[in-house]
Amino acid sequence: MAASRSWARASAWRTRAGAVPPSTSWQPSTASNLRLARSSGVSKATLSGLERGSGNPSVDTVWALARALLSNDPALAEPAQSRLPFLANPTPASPAALPQPPAVLPAGAAPGYELALAAPPRGTSPIVLELSAFARAVDRRWLDPELLGIRHGRLRALDALPDDLLPSWIAALRERRPAHADEEQWLVKLDLLRSAALVLRPHPDALRLATLPESGRVPALFFALLYDRGKRDLLGELGEQLLAAALAHSLACIPNRPWRRTRRLLEEWKQETRLKRPRISEQITQALAARPPALPVL
Repeated sequence: MAASRSWARASAWRTRAGAVPPSTSWQPSTASNLRLARSSGVSKATLSGLERGSGNPSVDTVWALARALLSNDPALAEPAQSRLPFLANPTPASPAALPQPPAVLPAGAAPGYELALAAPPRGTSPIVLELSAFARAVDRRWLDPELLGIRHGRLRALDALPDDLLPSWIAALRERRPAHADEEQWLVKLDLLRSAALVLRPHPDALRLATLPESGRVPALFFALLYDRGKRDLLGELGEQLLAAALAHSLACIPNRPWRRTRRLLEEWKQETRLKRPRISEQITQALAARPPALPVL
């Protein structure tokens, strides 16, 4: 009885939201808790907790439920346009004509799937190893350099990385975005790797292998947050021209939290730098003056 009431409430909500027409609303007989538990492999206790709003399911649980529900009710896969009343076909479609769930998931669609990428060399720092794990995992979209520094320690020296290691990851991810991945989120993932490539292997010819971030949400020097105080001058290896471009890019991004943190880092770096060539203090001063603080984007 409780299961019937729960599915009835779900049916009413879906009908009001326009998810299905009233004539095809969800019926308890379509997928009872027991049937859903059997088809998804999720326990009845977990399902009951989710119905009460007291559960916090993992990605794997949500994925299993989604596949089971799609199998039990293929109408969930109907294109949104066909659910609009003025576009709906007055003749109900036969079950055979409804979209069916794929029998085999495409590569990269399942949670936990990893791409095959070039491995870091032996003796690489834990920071680069975690970057490698982030690049391989198709269901990871964000990596915070400050948290990396807290977990593994700030950078005090540069790893002897091959020049093309991180750029090869970026090129592979650009060509192999999974069909289910949001395009903008995937671009942010690429931009995090672009910032890491620029900061972890700084040299004047860095843009020959990888571009500056493209989404406008990740400052080029965002991963400079990994550097310990007094060690940021290692970025002088970028050379005067590329450093100027990276500074201008970092300050021209959307004024979000990464932008604010990067700007604060640049203000600190301007005070502590001891490099005369490139003229880091002067370059940062000019870049900050050209991009005054903006209203934050929450």
